[in-house]
Amino acid sequence: MAKSNTIKKFAVVATLLFMTGCGTVALLQDRNITRLSEPGVKQPEVTAMLGKPVAVLDTMNGQGVCNDYLYTPPKGSETRIWVHFRKSDDMLVAFSMNITCEQAGKAGHLNTLVPYRERNK
Repeated sequence: MAKSNTIKKFAVVATLLFMTGCGTVALLQDRNITRLSEPGVKQPEVTAMLGKPVAVLDTMNGQGVCNDYLYTPPKGSETRIWVHFRKSDDMLVAFSMNITCEQAGKAGHLNTLVPYRERNK
């Protein structure tokens, strides 16, 4: 069962990286990045992993917030990561790389407060 969950997590992260045009092996191997795909991650944990956000954007009429981070994995180059949270419980809703929160909003990625895993059930 644990092996199956690991494979699913890898598949989610690999798909996100592929969709954003980032094929960096260093990001796939980075624990902080793979942790973002796990259920139950909250905003303070993300800030502890990725550092202080470089930009913050309110979403969903103030019910959500999207943070832009600049993150450099130990064996890689600086990467822009956006992470969307619900304000009611600080729960991570979605994330991706190589675009800003503003760009993610314009693309429709910030139009829900339901975490990614729950949307696909």
